[in-house]
Amino acid sequence: MADEVSRLAVVLPLDYGDELAHITRVLTIDPPNKSHVDEIVKAIISSALMDPFFQTTANRWRVLLPPWVRRGSMNGATVNVLLNMGILVPTGRYVRCDDTTSRNANKLQPIHALDVIALRDLLARSADAGRSAETA
Repeated sequence: MADEVSRLAVVLPLDYGDELAHITRVLTIDPPNKSHVDEIVKAIISSALMDPFFQTTANRWRVLLPPWVRRGSMNGATVNVLLNMGILVPTGRYVRCDDTTSRNANKLQPIHALDVIALRDLLARSADAGRSAETA
């Protein structure tokens, strides 16, 4: 499922009105970054699905990442793509970062909710598009 979401992330348009969207798009569509994005998406979705309210923070999904994943540049870019896709939704609440290895220790980080309906619809559209491509 995470591979499918990350694959779809590169084809969905982002808001091109600001610099952050350009940087995010470049980071997430660059082929050497694909495996990193896939793992981050998988960790985010998995951690949200483990929560009774489908909520997650970087504190929760960071521990699910394999050690080889480039976290510094890819975490934020991947989260921004998922937010732009509507898969993650901001809750307006924050928690303190517990990552003592980064400069973000004790800074506030957002709590995101997984929109399971948007995720289901995205996966259904992807499956339909795949079937259409096979019959064409």
